[in-house]
Amino acid sequence: MDPRYHSEEVSNELLLTCSALREVGLDQEANLFREAVFDRQYVDLALQGLRMRVHHASPDDGKFANQTAYRLLERLNRLLA
Repeated sequence: MDPRYHSEEVSNELLLTCSALREVGLDQEANLFREAVFDRQYVDLALQGLRMRVHHASPDDGKFANQTAYRLLERLNRLLA
C-alpha cells in the first residue's frame, strides 16, 4: 500500500469521489471508495473499479455519470502521480 494514501489530501479526494459517484448513481463504485475512506487497503481496489467503469462506460449509466467518473479518475490520477 502506498504511504501517500494516508495524507489528508487523499482522504479528502476519496470522500469527494465517494459522494460524487453516489450522486450520479454509481453506487457500486461509491461503496468501494467509502470502504477506502475507512480502510486504506481498499484504495487500489476502488481505483481499479473506477478505471474499469471509465474504460467500459455503459450508455445505460448516462452521459453525465460517465463524464463524472472520468473526471474523478483524472483528478485521482493527478493527485497520486
